[in-house]
Amino acid sequence: MASKPDFKRLRKRLFPEGTDGLGSTTAPEWPPDLFAFAALCAEELGVYAEYAFNAGWDTEGYAFDNAHLAEVTRLAELWNSNLFTPEPIHEAWNRVMNAREYRRDWRQDIMLMLTVADEASSGVGFQPPPGGLGAYSHIVFQALAEKQQGIDPGLPHLPGSLCWQVPPSVLCVQPKTNTPSVGCTLRSASNNLALLPPASLVATSWLYAAPADTPTPHLNTLLIPFPYRLEGGDFHPVGNPHDPKNSFFTTAQPWLVRSGLDANTVVAFLSAMIVEAERESGTVHAVVLPELALDGETIEQVAAALGARHVELELFIAGILDHDADGRERNCAYTVRYFGGEMAHRWRQPKHHRWKLEQNQIKRYSFGYALDPERDWWECIDVSNRSCAFSVIRPGATIATLVCEDLARFDPVMPVINAVGPTLLVGLLMDGPQWESRWPGRYATVLAEDPGCSVLTVTSLGMIRRSTPPGKSPPCEIALWKEPGAAAESLTLPANHHGLLLALTLAPDPRQTLDRRVDRAGGARLRLSGVQGVKLQTLDDFPDLEVSA
Repeated sequence: MASKPDFKRLRKRLFPEGTDGLGSTTAPEWPPDLFAFAALCAEELGVYAEYAFNAGWDTEGYAFDNAHLAEVTRLAELWNSNLFTPEPIHEAWNRVMNAREYRRDWRQDIMLMLTVADEASSGVGFQPPPGGLGAYSHIVFQALAEKQQGIDPGLPHLPGSLCWQVPPSVLCVQPKTNTPSVGCTLRSASNNLALLPPASLVATSWLYAAPADTPTPHLNTLLIPFPYRLEGGDFHPVGNPHDPKNSFFTTAQPWLVRSGLDANTVVAFLSAMIVEAERESGTVHAVVLPELALDGETIEQVAAALGARHVELELFIAGILDHDADGRERNCAYTVRYFGGEMAHRWRQPKHHRWKLEQNQIKRYSFGYALDPERDWWECIDVSNRSCAFSVIRPGATIATLVCEDLARFDPVMPVINAVGPTLLVGLLMDGPQWESRWPGRYATVLAEDPGCSVLTVTSLGMIRRSTPPGKSPPCEIALWKEPGAAAESLTLPANHHGLLLALTLAPDPRQTLDRRVDRAGGARLRLSGVQGVKLQTLDDFPDLEVSA
């Protein structure tokens, strides 16, 4: 395909029912569909990296000059004004379709279609300001709202893909939050749309929960590093009859039993923590617990009751041990988006990779009482049906969550994270102290640079304590914060405290594409603007949740 690209064959692959669902072979009328075609061509053929689209120093051979910018803006506005594909795009499409016969240079036509489709989609996935942006951002916003209300919006693949005629079994297109400011990739060529792999590889969702009429730029986030204690027998060997060298381990979360945390007690504890935190912040917008903190059986009850008690709460994230209908264990990130105390959305995102405990980790965490250090021990969880959800948390800002190992493994979810570029990526860990020098700090630094996420990792105090040799004072760095353009910060839990309250603030951060288009919808960054310890004044109702060493 690289020497003689067959664009007609590619068109048939992406549009099996035609570009309009009725067998048409003309240019698509829906911008994300055209973007899917042009972006796939640019990606597979490396068009975006060619000299003409990068040589800004060349006064004659550079394609992305001011005339190009003006034409892209004109065509995008024309497309939004009448909802019909502009004639110059039809002409470019026809030239590309006939490129093999006429041996024309199709590269500039591919990039024109890509950039115009992206610009016509300015602001998609977010609530458009009144009278602002274009028709397609309003259409997509309305369609997302209708889909979430159980109404057929006419876009059959929402919330998994914006495409109308391109099947998600071929590829997906989703809204986008970050455009890389470094490097030269396809991701650098668009501000508003992201090209994603087929849903069979990673099923993505773009979810919207309406903010208040005048949304605050703050996202006050309460971190609760539960469980506070772990014991050596909390991890149990499962064994492997096929390969004794590679065995499996599991846990029944005995820390919940030891702490007497049924659903009602969990709600009371979390609610007490929110009330205490609100003495400092006035409002708590988000609550985050680490990997495997709670269980999948009671989490729905906990989440519903927590939202009912705290109507200003917007977000609840907790690592859970879950079981599917066949009883198979899944290590999940459970997320709830609230609106006025009601659960607007809730989803369980399973972990994509098993934790592998090797000899040095077994010794470090003192798991040798239960797990033979001469073997490799793999987490006994089902990792099928990979998924990743993106949720709008503020105008122009999104959040995504990963579970521990997924932060460190590139395939399959990291290409999706890089393409969409969530404003905030939360990593739920069962890990030791969160230092910049350790593995979470390394991966957070990469993501903060490209695609430009702010990254928050959170672990349990129990795992930190197990990583501390006897007689040593345990460190208390329960979280790590890394934002673009700033050094990573370890966040320390003060002695005898039960959580940390983070003040996160949204700040404008304009984005620019490879062809120098500035995002009309406006980019944003989350900055860490304050950290305070949170301590319950009395533990009379929670006698087993003492955190002192």
